[in-house]
Amino acid sequence: MLKILLLICGAALSAALLWFAVSNYRAATPIAQENLRGMALSITAAVENIAAHDQTLRSLDTLRPNELAFLAVVDRNGSYRFHSNPDLIGLPANDPRYADVLRREVVVEGRVTLGTGVKSL
Repeated sequence: MLKILLLICGAALSAALLWFAVSNYRAATPIAQENLRGMALSITAAVENIAAHDQTLRSLDTLRPNELAFLAVVDRNGSYRFHSNPDLIGLPANDPRYADVLRREVVVEGRVTLGTGVKSL
């Protein structure tokens, strides 16, 4: 009788731990997305503040958060005013999402595939 009770308690504890692990796994992605969205808004506020005080955008060279794959500032004509890859500065931004941002002045977010082939979150 004691062995059966211990077996049932062990199975119940294992089931509870399994449920807890699966629940945390399912909740991790939305939490990570919200954290990244919050970081993106913080970085956006920092970039806007720098742009307001430094029209040349040279101060952005020092902004290198680890969470940031690249940083780009696009002007109203669709050209890169600043990019973390200096070779792209002055070139037209070919991503069609930038046109929506410039036209409607709304925040656009989503996953992109980087030049390295890695899909960002």
